[in-house]
Amino acid sequence: MTLTVLSEQIGLRLDQYLSTYAEGVSRSLAVRLLEEGQITVNGGTANKKYKVQDGDVIAITLPEPEPLEAVAQNIPIDIVYEDADVIVVNKPKGLVVHPAPVIPTAPW
Repeated sequence: MTLTVLSEQIGLRLDQYLSTYAEGVSRSLAVRLLEEGQITVNGGTANKKYKVQDGDVIAITLPEPEPLEAVAQNIPIDIVYEDADVIVVNKPKGLVVHPAPVIPTAPW
């Protein structure tokens, strides 16, 4: 992905510019890519504190997305009602029903 800085964007920090104008790039991703040398400004390396200038050409090499694999688990489910169209289950608190990162449950 290549971006060219416009005059109204002058003075933004590079990480802020990238998170605002590069589609799919968050500020933390921008910082990581800068640290890894995956972002260049006018052909050279730069750091997140660099203030973009009019006409700067910023090249971003995005990593390939890592495939996610959801693995089903054999968990007994309390089926309350089931017919040809509907199933009602008694889902215990804390049981995740879709792939998601593990988040500790609150103490309340």
